[in-house]
Amino acid sequence: MVPIALPFGGGPPLVFRLFGLLFVAIGVLNVLRPKEMLAWSVKNKYGVQGDVEPSDTRALVQRIVGAFIALFGVAFTLGPSTVLL
Repeated sequence: MVPIALPFGGGPPLVFRLFGLLFVAIGVLNVLRPKEMLAWSVKNKYGVQGDVEPSDTRALVQRIVGAFIALFGVAFTLGPSTVLL
């Protein structure tokens, strides 16, 4: 079996890197603006009209999940040589 070199310096293919950047962007938005991201998802998912105000605990959980999504995106973008844990 002959090893096949991956493009872009041995990292993952471009499509995986782009998805990784998308995950990073969504994760960073969840960390920086958790209440706005939650309000957007609730309004679009359930069709709620008016203002949506999540609790402080829900905003904290949203930030934690956003941080994990961003780390996952960084791992996707940089490739298997990145060890997060």
